[in-house]
Amino acid sequence: MIIKNVMSKLFAVMLMSAVAVIPGMAVAATGDTAQTAAAPAAAPAAAQTAEQAPADAAAPKEGEAPKIDENTTVQVQLPYKYTSERYGYTIMCPGKPEVVPASFFDDTAKGDVLIFHGTATDINKAWIILINAYDEADVPDNLGTLPEEEKRATIEKFCKKFNYADASVVDLGDNRYGMYAITAKELDVDTNGDGKFDDVVVASNQMIKTYLKGAFGGHFEITLLDNPTLSPMGIAFYNAGLATFQQWPTSRYQEFLDSAKLPKKKKK
Repeated sequence: MIIKNVMSKLFAVMLMSAVAVIPGMAVAATGDTAQTAAAPAAAPAAAQTAEQAPADAAAPKEGEAPKIDENTTVQVQLPYKYTSERYGYTIMCPGKPEVVPASFFDDTAKGDVLIFHGTATDINKAWIILINAYDEADVPDNLGTLPEEEKRATIEKFCKKFNYADASVVDLGDNRYGMYAITAKELDVDTNGDGKFDDVVVASNQMIKTYLKGAFGGHFEITLLDNPTLSPMGIAFYNAGLATFQQWPTSRYQEFLDSAKLPKKKKK
């Protein structure tokens, strides 16, 4: 498929500004005092627990989204620490999410869907966190230290392989880097298999996906789902949350990795 990048100039500025300011733009308040989004969350002591605050306190209201440019600082609050014992990670959130297994939507997926607004059958705002989500060949562990020319080539190859409209390498703080990508709005498709593109599929919305390596070797994908369209505040919350993501060791994570290597059973 050939990707047509149809991001408007305004949206491109909004998105790229958000990318450039991890951790600079989105200032995350995880307690009484605001801190930069790059500040790591503390290691969890128990599964599925949190320092909880009401979700509505952090949720942006309609019409409150600020204009985003390179000089904008967006204040966000992330009062809830979500901990997954099953997959071994923590992330600070804008409120207590409804958590649905990623396998509910795709039986091959391993991870969680953190729903902040909506339901499992009608999601408005959510973060999707998947484990074992990419190969090192696609997102190298040394992504942040690659020479600029090699980095650009890696990004271009990544976008072409996975049909992304655009991507960038982002610094998440604490010597951590990720591949930050936006899905394409339009795709040229070959509907009859003759090798010629004869139709265009238009996505109802675009998503932002970040691929990053955890402290204990996990390959995670964290997706922003923000309907009906990506919003400045949705991006700001997501960016701030990214910088708080932490992996911690769990035998369950390794069990899932080992099971993924087993040969698939043939359907009768």
